[in-house]
Amino acid sequence: MSSSKKGLLIVLAGVILMVSACTSLRADLFLIKQTSPQKKADMLYQEGLVRYNQDLKTNNDLTKIPEIRRYFSDAVTLDPMNTKAQQYLNKIDSFKTTLFTANMETAKKLAAVEKRTDTQNYQLVFAVKQASDLKPGDKDLAKIKASIKDLPPLVIQKHEERIAVLEPKILAEKDPKALLKLLNEANTVLSELHNIDPSNKAGAQSRIKIDTYVASLTQKDIDTAQAKLTAKKYADAETAVLRAEKSHAAISSEKNPQIQNLKYGIYYAWGTDLFTAKKYQAAGDKASLAISANRTTDALALKTKINKAAAVRDFDADISDILDSVDALLARGDPSGAQDIIDSNLPNLKIQANKNSLSAKTADVTAQIKIIYQAGISLYNEEDYEGAAQKFKVVVDINGDYEQAQSYLDKSNTKIRALSGKD
Repeated sequence: MSSSKKGLLIVLAGVILMVSACTSLRADLFLIKQTSPQKKADMLYQEGLVRYNQDLKTNNDLTKIPEIRRYFSDAVTLDPMNTKAQQYLNKIDSFKTTLFTANMETAKKLAAVEKRTDTQNYQLVFAVKQASDLKPGDKDLAKIKASIKDLPPLVIQKHEERIAVLEPKILAEKDPKALLKLLNEANTVLSELHNIDPSNKAGAQSRIKIDTYVASLTQKDIDTAQAKLTAKKYADAETAVLRAEKSHAAISSEKNPQIQNLKYGIYYAWGTDLFTAKKYQAAGDKASLAISANRTTDALALKTKINKAAAVRDFDADISDILDSVDALLARGDPSGAQDIIDSNLPNLKIQANKNSLSAKTADVTAQIKIIYQAGISLYNEEDYEGAAQKFKVVVDINGDYEQAQSYLDKSNTKIRALSGKD
C-alpha cells in the first residue's frame, strides 16, 4: 500500500471514529471498507468544512491550512465529482495566495520605513509571521526576515512590559468604567502578543489572572441583579446585570447563559408590572428587551397584549410614560431607540404642548450622539479600534451624515482587519 493511501486510510479512520464513536480500530477499518467512495468523500468534506470554519475563519490559525486542505484534497481523490470539496480546495488555495501577497506587500512597505511607530513595528512582525505560516520557504520573505531579525523579540518584550503594567491596575481598579477601559486595552495587547507569539507564557498567565478576576466581579453583579429582581427593584437589577454583561464581554465573545436568563427574567417581570400599571410604552420596551434575551412564547404573548392595549390608548394621557421611556433609553445609551419612540409617537399626539415636550427630546438625542462621537474619536486616537467602531456605528445608524462618523467607522474597521490579519 502506498504512503498516500495509508495516510488517507488513517484520516478516514479518524473521521469515522468521530462520527460513529466506535472504540475499536478494527471495527472502524471494517466500516471504511463497507463505505462507498462517495460517502467517504462526503465525510471528509464535512469534517474539512468544520475545521475550515473553526480553525481558519474563526481562529485565523494559518498553520492549520495544510491539514484542512488535505481533507478536501482527499475527498476529491476519492470522488472527483465532489464539486463542494473542489470548491473549498480552490477557495483555500486562493485565500492562501491572496493573504500571502497582502502580507508580503505590508511587510515590504513597513520594512522600508526608517522610523516606525510601535504599531507599525507590530504590523511588520505580524505580517512576516502570517507570511511565514503560509509560505515559510519563500526567498523574498527570507530576506525581509533577515533584515528585521532583531525586531520580533523587541516587539514581544514591549507587549510583555505593557501587560505587566496593565495587569496590577486591572486587579486593583474598582470603578466599572475605568476597569472596562483597562480591559479593552489589555485585550488588545494580549491579542497582539498571541498573534505574534502564540505560546508566550507571560501573556497566557496574565490572561488567566485577568479573566479570573473579571469573572469574580461578573458573578457578584449577577448575584446582586438576582437579589434586586427578587425584591422587584427592576432598575437596580438592570444596572447590575448590564454591568455583568459588559464585564463578561471583556473576557469572552460567547454569551453567558446565566446573564441572558437573568436579563430575560428582569425584563419580562418589569414589562408585566408596567403593563398592569397601563404604562404601555415602557412595558413594550421591556417586553422587546425580554424577547431579545430569550424569544419565549410568554414574552411574545406579553408583547402582543401590550400592542393591542396601546393601539386604543390616549397618547396624550400617556405623555409622561412616553417621555420616561425616551429618558430610560438615553440613560441606557440607546439614542437610536429613543429617537424611534419620538418619531413613532409624535404623529399620535394632539395636544401641542405634548408635541413640544416630545420634540424637545430630539435635542437630548443629538447631544448624546455628540458625546458618543467624541468618545469614538478618543478611542480611535488611543488605538482602541474595536471600541471606536462600536461608537461610530451607533452614530451612523442614527445619522449617516453626522460629521465624519462614516469615515471614522470605515477607518476603524480597516485598522481592525489589519491588526487581526482577518479578511
